[in-house]
Amino acid sequence: MKLKISSGLFAAIFLVLIYLFWNNKLGGPSPLSAVDANPTSQDIEQWSVEHFQKEGWRIWNNNPSLDTYSRNFDSGEKRDGNLQFAPWGKDNWGLKAYGWGEGVGEKDVALSRLKAQDGKFYIKVRQEGGFYGNGTMIQGWNWGSCEDVPWHCPPPLIAGDKKIVLSLDLKIDSIDPGQWYSLTRWLMIGATFWFRSPDLPKPLVTDLGFYINRSIMFSHESASGYHYQKMVVANKTEAINCWRHYDIDLIWFINDAFRRFNIPESARKTLALQSVEMLVESKESGAAIEVGNFALYYK
Repeated sequence: MKLKISSGLFAAIFLVLIYLFWNNKLGGPSPLSAVDANPTSQDIEQWSVEHFQKEGWRIWNNNPSLDTYSRNFDSGEKRDGNLQFAPWGKDNWGLKAYGWGEGVGEKDVALSRLKAQDGKFYIKVRQEGGFYGNGTMIQGWNWGSCEDVPWHCPPPLIAGDKKIVLSLDLKIDSIDPGQWYSLTRWLMIGATFWFRSPDLPKPLVTDLGFYINRSIMFSHESASGYHYQKMVVANKTEAINCWRHYDIDLIWFINDAFRRFNIPESARKTLALQSVEMLVESKESGAAIEVGNFALYYK
């Protein structure tokens, strides 16, 4: 009887530890990482721009609605391939699907499809084998000269005292969150922004999530950058099989990142947006999304 009780108690403790680890209750990259993944409706009110009026604002990225281009693009579904497409060259978006892993170069992605059609972007990606797989639409560049990339690369946008609003339409066509027992699975649908400043030794990388398959976000500082992640919706399933529109105050998250990482205020005047992406980031998981009217408004 004692043996049975001990075994049962051990099993219960083990399950509790697994639960705490899975939900990031034992620590993790940041003590706020669980909070970052679970915003309240009051949180969302802080960064949502109600009844956004576009008059008087400028757009940083190029041609978000594709309204001057008649050519449609569809890569078709590819398996075990490393894809990079920029079908309209330096005047428009870059579409790219690729795999990657810590300490290694780009890898093949298990499954991907990229499409630009009827004024919308379509991204589908799934990755396996312990690596990450990204499907992205990107403008700008963070890792060198804009001359190195075949897509539109606008001049860096100094944030300073500007107002910046992210506006987009999103529909999640399919979700494969991965097996529940996999501790390495990861899936995020989000917008990623890279900022740099001559007054900072490393970049500020901001991920704004619309869907994740875990209950944590990995906000942390590392030797390579300030990594800020936050969910911007309370219901991560709200855009599944349904078009949703978002107008989001990007400056709110910059201010929060400055507080979070104790970034000196002197860097604010020189902080410059280098690139913007809308992406699916997957590991042992996958998703397909459609995106329309993805624009970064500023004034």
